[in-house]
Amino acid sequence: FPAEPVAIDKDHDLAVIRVTGVKDLPAPLDLSAPPKPFPTMPVWVCGYPFGGRLAGGTGKNPAVSIGGGNVSALRTNAHGDLGTVQLNGALNPGNSGGPVVAADGKLVGVAVRTIRNAGLGEAIPEADVTAMFRGRPAKPAVIPGPGKGGDATLKVLYI
Repeated sequence: FPAEPVAIDKDHDLAVIRVTGVKDLPAPLDLSAPPKPFPTMPVWVCGYPFGGRLAGGTGKNPAVSIGGGNVSALRTNAHGDLGTVQLNGALNPGNSGGPVVAADGKLVGVAVRTIRNAGLGEAIPEADVTAMFRGRPAKPAVIPGPGKGGDATLKVLYI
């Protein structure tokens, strides 16, 4: 279906898109009470691995594939916060952008990349995905007031 991006986070390789004019879209994932990932935690990776090559020549997207895996490590960023959830198991090109969920269907993260020939992949943690939906301040701008030495206005857009 046609969609338009409404938010893009290049640092996390994520985007929020808007799809309009479509009836009966699936219910969104429940983002309340997310699970706390831990090494060896079983997860399921959802997506379209290898894209249209699995569609059987129909010219359409294949059915969603669900592959099992485990959290193999929790990687922290420079601030000591969870930066990526490292996965082993079924993460292939085409899973990128798909949800990684726990056994109860709660979001653990979003698949973003695989390390080819290593059996490892990475997901953006649920907290970063949720923060993107909540929005964030954009680059502020200072607008000078009238006259010399007058008051200025600080303008901050919220994305």
